[in-house]
Amino acid sequence: MLRRIILPLLCLVLLLPACKEEPEIPAELKAINEAIESDKPGIYYMLQDYKPKARKQPEAVRMYYDFLTIKYEDQISFRHPSDSLIKGIVHYYEEKNDRRMLPEVYYLAGRVYASFGDALRGLDYYQQALDASAAQGNEKLMQRIYFQMGHIFLHQDVYGEALNAQRKALGYKHLAVDSVSEVFILKDLGATYAAQGKTDSAFLYYQEALRKAETACNASVRFYVKEDMAALHLRLGEYDKAWHLLDAPPADMDASVQATLYRLKAQLFHRTGQPDSALYYCRLLTREGSSVYDWQAASLEMAGIFTGQGRFQDAVNQYRQYVIYTDSVQKLIRTAAISKAQSTYNYRLRERENNQLKLKNAEQRTLILVYLLAGVLITGGGTVYLLHLRTSRQKQNERIKELERQQEEQYTRSRAYIEQNNAIIRQLETRLASTSADNTQMRERLQTQQEQLRQRNIRAEAEMRQQELALHTFRQSDIYIRFRQATDFSELSETDWQELQRTIDETFNRFTARLYALSPLNKRELRICLLVKAEIQPTGIAQLTGRVKSTITSARKNLFEKLCGKKGSAEDFDRFIRAF
Repeated sequence: MLRRIILPLLCLVLLLPACKEEPEIPAELKAINEAIESDKPGIYYMLQDYKPKARKQPEAVRMYYDFLTIKYEDQISFRHPSDSLIKGIVHYYEEKNDRRMLPEVYYLAGRVYASFGDALRGLDYYQQALDASAAQGNEKLMQRIYFQMGHIFLHQDVYGEALNAQRKALGYKHLAVDSVSEVFILKDLGATYAAQGKTDSAFLYYQEALRKAETACNASVRFYVKEDMAALHLRLGEYDKAWHLLDAPPADMDASVQATLYRLKAQLFHRTGQPDSALYYCRLLTREGSSVYDWQAASLEMAGIFTGQGRFQDAVNQYRQYVIYTDSVQKLIRTAAISKAQSTYNYRLRERENNQLKLKNAEQRTLILVYLLAGVLITGGGTVYLLHLRTSRQKQNERIKELERQQEEQYTRSRAYIEQNNAIIRQLETRLASTSADNTQMRERLQTQQEQLRQRNIRAEAEMRQQELALHTFRQSDIYIRFRQATDFSELSETDWQELQRTIDETFNRFTARLYALSPLNKRELRICLLVKAEIQPTGIAQLTGRVKSTITSARKNLFEKLCGKKGSAEDFDRFIRAF
């Protein structure tokens, strides 16, 4: 009975925190959100006025205020100093599992990280925002997300994904209150096709963006599109069309649009034979506050102008400035590459920090898996190394055996072999003289051994004479004389080298094949072996291979170790090859 009372009470106590009612969002914050949505003036002051009140409010209200702050800063393209604020907002709404807020929270997180240049994490949050928005049917937000994803892919040179995202964003054009958002989507589509060299498609989308901008009566946005179109016409050499697009720029241009205008006009004046005007715009481009990219473009353009005017010293000075600015740009590029790599690392690190409490057990399992994987890798690496060592030793043993076999075969055709056999024959004669005439079987066996040794000596002497004759013939051959008389590698053709190899192979019993049986050789190594066999001195070998003598000496030492399996001198290699 007692258990029946206690258990329901315990469940009720545990459920009480979940039943706690979230505080109502104040009307002032709702008004600020509506002002941001409709882009009304005075939002900054509204946020600043409410800031002291926000500190005294419950966490839910403070987080909503922080959310509105990020939302407004994103609207004015504010460069966020850090991700600490958005991290806290994401963590809070994820903990609350607030499906109403999460789509836009994830989108703003993507915007913050994209502004840092952290494309990887920005795309990750955009994808989470897409998933959350699709579940709610928030198509207007999905349009913004796809546009931002397409923009990232375009600047990461991932054109296929950029086109896919941009087309999806364009599919929501019926949601736009005005045509400005559609203009930027069309402009990015044009830029993507232009980057791929598909100029017809690029102009098609640029023209549509221009038409939409004119419909919206937005001069700044219209000129923004015109600059892109003018740059493409300039690249194609269509100067009149580019000039036409750059007429009557709006007075309220921002700095980046104005810098682009100056750069395009400088290039156009230069290419249409108006150097003074081109220089004027180059100097405007290099005014105080310009970026290093503007200075780089201006110095290169001015160098070309001065060269055309015959002002070579001025041109040289500008080229020097261009090199300096190019070095700075390269440093920025390298810094961006390092930053991109660092952002990838930081992304993984932050993900681990964000999920540390929830995934502690999973991390422990991952750590165990890492240790197991490291053990497998170490074991596998050790096994591969041992197999490699075993294979190397096996090849070394095979090389030694092959070398011993060839040396044994060569010994059977030598004077030492004949003298050894003669010594044995004399020993057999002594034994035969001391053997009793009655011991017929022993005498026959001794005589047979003597005869076998004599036949071997006959064959060896015949082979020696044949080798001496072949050597004499080789030394009288045209190819031998040609190589002995040559003083530079330019005097020899590929056919000459092939003829030398063929002649040496015929003279010295498949010389090349027997070398390859010991170890594979590259062309240069084989030629050194052939020249040593042809009795060319080291200085001559250096001349005929286009190398210095010290290089040939080092190569001969390495070849001795490669063929014989032990260290030795260059002279050891020469003796080995000549006797081979």
